[in-house]
Amino acid sequence: MAGNPDAAPAPPPPTLPTNGIPPANGTTPNPLSAPVAPPASVVNGAPAPLAMPPGTVNAPAPPPAHPMPTHYQHQSQAMAPAQPLAQPLAQQQQQRQHKSPSTSSRRPSTSSSSHRHHHHTSSSSTPPPPAPVPPHTTTQSNNKSDLMNKKRLLASRSPVTALQQIREHPSGKLLGERNNSFLPGAPFSFALMGSLQENDAAIIRIPDGVCLKINAASVDRKSMENFLLQKGSIGVSLKVSSEENPALLPIWTFDKEKSKSYTVSDLGVEVCGPRTVRLLAFMEMGFRSGASVDLFVFGSVGLDRNRF
Repeated sequence: MAGNPDAAPAPPPPTLPTNGIPPANGTTPNPLSAPVAPPASVVNGAPAPLAMPPGTVNAPAPPPAHPMPTHYQHQSQAMAPAQPLAQPLAQQQQQRQHKSPSTSSRRPSTSSSSHRHHHHTSSSSTPPPPAPVPPHTTTQSNNKSDLMNKKRLLASRSPVTALQQIREHPSGKLLGERNNSFLPGAPFSFALMGSLQENDAAIIRIPDGVCLKINAASVDRKSMENFLLQKGSIGVSLKVSSEENPALLPIWTFDKEKSKSYTVSDLGVEVCGPRTVRLLAFMEMGFRSGASVDLFVFGSVGLDRNRF
């Protein structure tokens, strides 16, 4: 390389910059800390040989007398030319930085869409709340309840009354009366005086919301036997009439054929008020004379279950 006559003379060694600061103790700055010179021009298609100090030909460079300080090493690394891959890496980092805001800006929309989807799913799975009750409906129901309670209280204090007036025939003179009253919950019992006249029937008044049940009837055994011993006597019948049918109709008869049984317990008569019924103990006799017989009816008084 040194013997090539066509080679260009080596350029003088570059002067190291001192940035206006003289070297300490008059020493020469380390040549390794200087920037690397660009390569020489190509001569005859081949790169120019490396410049060597004068008087040396292909001799290795002597080792430095002193190790290079650390701050000079950092300075030389900083002043060294960047590698070709540094610029693509920087561009990739810039592209990533440009892409990251768009990606981050997309994430909230995805989360918001997922939140909306979750909210829609939860709302669709949850049943709708019941419709509120209008105030006037509640007020009407309360008024109806109060009215029903008042009617129930009034019915519980309303008694069933039974009245029978005893008159002399044919004059119609009032001889006496039998009068009883029965509150709901009380047993019903009434003694009907036997008569030959339908006008002597007992009047039973049943108030609103109250029911009367007549289950059994009976006669006194001794009185019945004395009655049957009379000439032309047949028996004693229990007759009932109502406002819908004022005719007195027999529902049971105590006669000679049934003289061994002085009671009946399966009548099953039930009347709910407001009603007025009549009960009569009718004496069936061949001749219009003789001693009378009392007929006893039994039952119960209670509130109307269909209304309360």
